[in-house]
Amino acid sequence: MEIAQGRRILIVEDDILIRQEVRQVLEQQGFTVVALDKGKAAIEFLSQQLPDLAIIDLGLPDIPGFDVCKAIKRYADIPIIVLTNETHEDFIVMALEQFADDYITKPYGKRELIARIVRVMRRYNGSAEDSHAEMIVDDTLRINFSRHWIEKRTAAGSDTFERTLLTPTESRIMFQLINNAPRVMTIEALLARVWSRDETAYPDVLRVHIRRLRKKVEDDPDHPHYIVTERRLGYRLGVMPQAAAVSGK
Repeated sequence: MEIAQGRRILIVEDDILIRQEVRQVLEQQGFTVVALDKGKAAIEFLSQQLPDLAIIDLGLPDIPGFDVCKAIKRYADIPIIVLTNETHEDFIVMALEQFADDYITKPYGKRELIARIVRVMRRYNGSAEDSHAEMIVDDTLRINFSRHWIEKRTAAGSDTFERTLLTPTESRIMFQLINNAPRVMTIEALLARVWSRDETAYPDVLRVHIRRLRKKVEDDPDHPHYIVTERRLGYRLGVMPQAAAVSGK
């Protein structure tokens, strides 16, 4: 499955049989799967790396599944599908309005699960047939803002590039820095332009995204070349882009 290539899915489900079944189904489709049984373990995982989609059981044994969804949406702009035994319409509407991009009620079929995952990912990342804006930053780095990836040259003088997926939030941060280069983007300006009005964002949240973004973009994240910090002000792009956005592949 083309949409599964390079995609990591986080499953948080305390029922071992369901967890193993979902993991097996997704791995057979080509996804990389992280399967956890507790909400706190999921939040700890999110502090280290980000999945491309999360499947969250709302009835977890340690903390409410809604708390895990809230943590995901605070620190990462990734889609969520909730698993629930609840069929009451008000409960489902609340989940969709607050956090979830889709929901599945138990029991469910394997084909339904895959279909919902593919639909959410396509809606979230855009159709593969669309035209995508691509920016050449310099000889080493280029970025596609619609498909949310960067490509870095593997070595000096090499003709090969290595692709890394970005979250939509990381992509929007890069767009703002590139579009405003060489000006400094204040923290307040980035918060206002990257997050929508109905999302809550704080400077600490921005710093988490900047740190994760540097790990993907920079050769040495501790001494950044592209995402430069201007103390007490904000961030700026450390180079001038070579080319404007063009139609990508």
